[in-house]
Amino acid sequence: MAKLLKQIGAAPVAAGHNDMATRTNRSFPIALGLSSAVHVIAFVAVALFVTFEFDPSIYTRLLTVSIQPTLSEEGLEKRERVSVASAPAVVPEKSVAQSPPEPATASPSQPAPPPARPARQQPASVRPAVRQAVRQAAAAPAPVQAEAIVTTTGASDAEVPGAPPEPVAEPVAKFALAARERRMLEQRIDKLQDQIARMPPDLQQVSWKHRGQEYTARIRRDDIRGNTEIERVTVEVSKFEDGSHMTTELTMRRLAFSNFTQFVGRWDPQVQIHRDEMDGRFHSNTSINLLSSRDGRPRFHGKVSVAARGVNLDSEGRVHHDDIFLGGLETGVKAIRLPDRFLPFPEDRHVDEGLIHRLTSDTRIRFHADGTYGWSRAGRDSFEERRDIGDEIYLLAGRRARLYVSGTVRGRVLVYSPRKVVIEGDLVYSRHPERFADSDDFLGLVSDRDVEIAAADVTGEGDLTIHGSIYARGRFAVRGYRRGPDGLLAIYGSISAGTVSATEPRFRTRISFDKRLEHMRPPGFPMTSRYEVTSWDREWVARPTAH
Repeated sequence: MAKLLKQIGAAPVAAGHNDMATRTNRSFPIALGLSSAVHVIAFVAVALFVTFEFDPSIYTRLLTVSIQPTLSEEGLEKRERVSVASAPAVVPEKSVAQSPPEPATASPSQPAPPPARPARQQPASVRPAVRQAVRQAAAAPAPVQAEAIVTTTGASDAEVPGAPPEPVAEPVAKFALAARERRMLEQRIDKLQDQIARMPPDLQQVSWKHRGQEYTARIRRDDIRGNTEIERVTVEVSKFEDGSHMTTELTMRRLAFSNFTQFVGRWDPQVQIHRDEMDGRFHSNTSINLLSSRDGRPRFHGKVSVAARGVNLDSEGRVHHDDIFLGGLETGVKAIRLPDRFLPFPEDRHVDEGLIHRLTSDTRIRFHADGTYGWSRAGRDSFEERRDIGDEIYLLAGRRARLYVSGTVRGRVLVYSPRKVVIEGDLVYSRHPERFADSDDFLGLVSDRDVEIAAADVTGEGDLTIHGSIYARGRFAVRGYRRGPDGLLAIYGSISAGTVSATEPRFRTRISFDKRLEHMRPPGFPMTSRYEVTSWDREWVARPTAH
């Protein structure tokens, strides 16, 4: 401004060189007018400068775009919502996009005022960017109702609701159990295998302490949808250590008696296993007696376990255990108790009465390959009645009734007598599972006392074949085992008994395990009270705890 006043005052002095007083009188009004004009112009310039300096247009603008994903181009126009909110802070000049000012008009003798600061220009191509973001959001796997928040600058006081944060995967570490801890857990789980069956349904976890560390085992029982399924449970053992929640998980199944090729509660000390052969699991709650001779020796192709400290082997020559126990021998295991009484339908199982056939007196039952069975009064000539088995049937005798069975079974059948079940001839499946993979034939013979094979004059001399699972709480016996030719008793399935009789010389025995019995059982077949571990990686999985 000083420069501007000096220029204006010098102009009259340069007008001429005549009368000095005259020039002075004339130039005073002119100078006064010019001075007033200059002051007005300066005042206006300053006002314009100050006004522009605080123009709200230079304040920071916050552009908030709310995007709702859509799948159509038409929806893009409807779902774009742009709201502009002012922020309280002033952004430095270099961060604000400016446009050049329009040129000011001024006389040649009057210099132009300083250039004004340009107004902030809105970002270009906002709408195409929004559309692109919407398309990307629509293609993303996020839920349609979720909203994303896009901002051009920093934080604002305005709050726009957005999508909840994506869950962040928790860091997970895995490592093997320490040897001492593994042994402790194996012992605890071994106890748990005997306890689960006796636990009330509402008890779902067990806790204990070891060396000051607390452990919890949570038990989850799988649902059972039918009487042929085997119970399974999942057990999660957990502890808190060093700010981490650590877990190890294992699965168990409840053992059915049909899981054993042969199960014996008490081995008869007068009976020896001689030329018998079996290819599945064998278990005895007592020691067993074995005989190896020039005529033959027993062979166990599956694992053998006994609750005693060892077995008794009578040999005519030198025989190694590995030649007999091809699947291994384990001694000193826990005994498995037989239930006092068989309950075909536990309280938590429901069976339609239409599937039950109750027999009040001694009855002879013969199965037919067409899926039917016939029954008649035993001990007298009587008319045989016939009935379809359907998919499943339960033949249940009264308290004193004995049942006599033979024939070809098609379907799933349970035969139960509290007193005795007698096998009078071949008892086979219509479709052998080893030849028909989809065979659904199952037979269970169950008695609270005895299951017997009739004498040779009833069954016929020679070989006898039985398909099915046998459970005799008392005794499995062969009548007349001391007489008769040397035949083969071939059993495809399993035998469980309180004790067993001798079979030779009438029969040498071969028991082949039905592999379907690993995962299923004949309808309503007895279960043990023991669970066994089917899978466990023996690793801790560690996750950080929330603070």
